[in-house]
Amino acid sequence: SSHTGNVRILEVNPDGNYVRLFNTSAHRDEEIGGYMIQQNVAGRPVTVFRFPPRTRLKALSHTTVWSAGSLSRHNPPSDFLWKEQHKWGTGPECTTILCKPNGQV
Repeated sequence: SSHTGNVRILEVNPDGNYVRLFNTSAHRDEEIGGYMIQQNVAGRPVTVFRFPPRTRLKALSHTTVWSAGSLSRHNPPSDFLWKEQHKWGTGPECTTILCKPNGQV
């Protein structure tokens, strides 16, 4: 799974309902505002979700980005509803990566 510093992708739901991130640090909150979850098919980006500015992920906690088709509620910072994306991509041809605001993986 892709990670940036202490923050990593914990799970991509096989039904395309969500992508979950986890902060592995026991002591440090992480600023993830501007971070992007990008999905690629055949090496080309097909979807990109960008976290809003000043989003913080507390130490040893997770955040979930739900697809619109999941019917979940928007409740930041623990749950984000991506209204423009009906489902996350799944399957062996789809890779999911976490990028910093500058595009660095």
